[in-house]
Amino acid sequence: MFLLLAPAFLTCNNSGSQTGTGGTEKATSAMSTKEKNTIRFYFTPSLRKDRMEDQINEFTTFLSERTDMNFVPVIPGDYEAMIDDFGEDNADMALMNTLSFVSVSKKFGATARLKSIKYGKDSYKGQIIANTRSGIDGLEDLNGKKFAFTNKNSTSGFLYPAKILIEHGIKPEKTIYAEEHDRVVEMVYRGMADAGATFYAAPGENGEIRDARAKLLDKHPDIAERVAIIQLTESIPNDPLVFRKDLSEELISTICDAVRKFAETPEGKSILTDLYGTEGFVSCTNNDYASMFDAVEKSNIF
Repeated sequence: MFLLLAPAFLTCNNSGSQTGTGGTEKATSAMSTKEKNTIRFYFTPSLRKDRMEDQINEFTTFLSERTDMNFVPVIPGDYEAMIDDFGEDNADMALMNTLSFVSVSKKFGATARLKSIKYGKDSYKGQIIANTRSGIDGLEDLNGKKFAFTNKNSTSGFLYPAKILIEHGIKPEKTIYAEEHDRVVEMVYRGMADAGATFYAAPGENGEIRDARAKLLDKHPDIAERVAIIQLTESIPNDPLVFRKDLSEELISTICDAVRKFAETPEGKSILTDLYGTEGFVSCTNNDYASMFDAVEKSNIF
């Protein structure tokens, strides 16, 4: 069974945190002593550190100028280091993936206040795919079959599809972790797995495939005939901007306004798109991620 998982699912290659530099320290009378000094803004490592540094420095410089605060950018060594730093009050805010947010919220009371927009939407979906020669037409046919997930860090490639299998009492004979979405598709195409889980994207205006199968269209032009979608997950909320629990509402509101203004500038939109595929932000609360908390609870990953 796949539902009893190791708690260290967020661990990556390195540990510890690495920091950038912020602007000049400035104070406002309404804020606590710590808040007057710096705001330590953590960025989920999405690219090599050297590729991220210039972009995030431009971002935090903009925020410092707009808010009269000193923003210090931090690129943690891995997801786990970022989560730990929230617990030690080293992190004030972060752009993080949804699973990391669930962890820091459950453990340390962090709150989500902005949700990213990607491809014009504030949510996306995962999908369960199957080899069309495997005799799988619906969820009930997955019992006793070989099933490929991406990895236990993935929301669309593991968490939400696993929730569907659990809710329907589906018990695959064997589960495989292929790591990458295109690798799952390849395994299903070749029959190395009967079915699998990947990200979903709606077809384009002319019906062109844009989900994970699109990555193999050049290699396998018949991918749509060999690999079919049999189930979509519920909507998955996009990644949040997260704040530690004891920051003042006034400060959070000021920062959120500045972040949204940055995303509206041509430079800001370009930087955020390059870093995280983010086109902008909308307001949110922890309630927007209720389905995430439910999926985590049912999958028993913490």
